[in-house]
Amino acid sequence: MARDAPTAPMVRYRRTAATSGAAVLAVALAALLLAVGAGSFRTLQGSAPSGVTRTYYIGADPVLWNYTPSGHDVITGTALGASNATVQYYTERNATYLGTSFEKCLYQQFVDASFTALEPRPAAEAYLGLLGPVIYAAVGDTVQVWFHNACPWAESIAPEGVEVAPSSDGTNFNGSVSYGGSVPTNGTVEYTWLVPPSAGPGSSGAPAALWLYQSGTQAANSTDLGLIGPILISAAGANNPDGTPAGPAENVILLASDLDENDSTFLRYNVEHFAEDPSAVDLSQPRWVGSLNKYSINGFLYGNLPPLTFPHGTEVVWWLLGAGRGYPTLTWTSGSVRLGGVTTDRVPLAPSVSERAVMWANTSGTWLVESSVPGQLAGGLEGQFVVSAATPAAARDLPWGPARSSAELPAPSALLGGAARWA
Repeated sequence: MARDAPTAPMVRYRRTAATSGAAVLAVALAALLLAVGAGSFRTLQGSAPSGVTRTYYIGADPVLWNYTPSGHDVITGTALGASNATVQYYTERNATYLGTSFEKCLYQQFVDASFTALEPRPAAEAYLGLLGPVIYAAVGDTVQVWFHNACPWAESIAPEGVEVAPSSDGTNFNGSVSYGGSVPTNGTVEYTWLVPPSAGPGSSGAPAALWLYQSGTQAANSTDLGLIGPILISAAGANNPDGTPAGPAENVILLASDLDENDSTFLRYNVEHFAEDPSAVDLSQPRWVGSLNKYSINGFLYGNLPPLTFPHGTEVVWWLLGAGRGYPTLTWTSGSVRLGGVTTDRVPLAPSVSERAVMWANTSGTWLVESSVPGQLAGGLEGQFVVSAATPAAARDLPWGPARSSAELPAPSALLGGAARWA
């Protein structure tokens, strides 16, 4: 690869995953980033920022996570496992089985760099569950992330899509803290990322593109541990002042995943604290191992995803992410969605790949979004959403007389001179 000059400083190109599902390489270099030495800077060749700087304070924190906070199978309205052996298998807590509460490490947003007060998550974003805070930006912006690690081992933030230099890349380079890829417990680093045109939607016609951030220190089990969050990048000028995509559409981000608690760094801790008889647990027993596969949406099982409500007629953009080892295929019981230029009733997902599906919420009622893969659906990968009733059109006077109620109008069969000719 050609360099601008023999003395050009080292820059790492981040591997990226486009919203179309195909992996591509982010291009260009970073502009100004902190160097390794205290108080010193180095210049990197590349794009100059043209937008605004957006600052986020994100911590990685131990959190007791409950996959079923209601204590019920919300879809059926019954107690967990009351009439279904499969639900019982994935949710029961007894001498050796752990139930649905697990210690995890999650990304959380804080008010400032003191990392003492959490930024309250709006009620409308409760459905995001264990996903980290959404990082909103537009092409040309600079994203500044202050990261504090409160987990009991080294962690980091490694982003996709954006331009990074080694000093702001959360990927572990041989455990070097100076590169931000292995931040020790109680350590804090500053990351600075540039948002290039390649991070935006490009010529897809979409107003934005979705990317991921996750820990680069333990990438193999980052998702299983819970360290994963979204980055939503708008086209230049297609965003609101707070960075969110402009326009009337509702944006919903769903992580459909097989979170495997067997691969969590907290596995031993969870066995000791949530099995009623930890000494009886056999970590190699296949059935026991299988019970720790959590087929979830944003970390919720069996309809415990906080319900999403859309006004009738709303354009809903479903940003869909896959993670873990499974390949879920999401479907909506309310009807089809638009995926690219195709209308479909199901969207297959692959790990660490995102898709954008568009729905017009024109069918009132309570509906399901779920995996059509039988084993995943039985394991709890399902949630609900609500489309409100349509607002009745106002009665109006017609040129030939006042509007009449339906009770005053003749039946369809009378209009046709006999039996109705449609179903």
